[in-house]
Amino acid sequence: MFNRNRQPSPRQFLNPWQGIATVYQTIHPNHPGRIYFQDSYWKAIAQNNQTIPSGATVEVLGRQGIELIVRQR
Repeated sequence: MFNRNRQPSPRQFLNPWQGIATVYQTIHPNHPGRIYFQDSYWKAIAQNNQTIPSGATVEVLGRQGIELIVRQR
């Protein structure tokens, strides 16, 4: 039965599309690259249309369709 008085878990407030990743394929302005994030490879675009080289550490900010939005750390 549903308990209305139950407090939400802090985990419910976490965004699964945030964290730290490594660039696998260089990200160019207006052209997605690939990153390694949460044990998988993803297409990614840079937040400010910047070039982020392969091997760089990035912060994942969110998701737009099937691409992750990142910024260089």
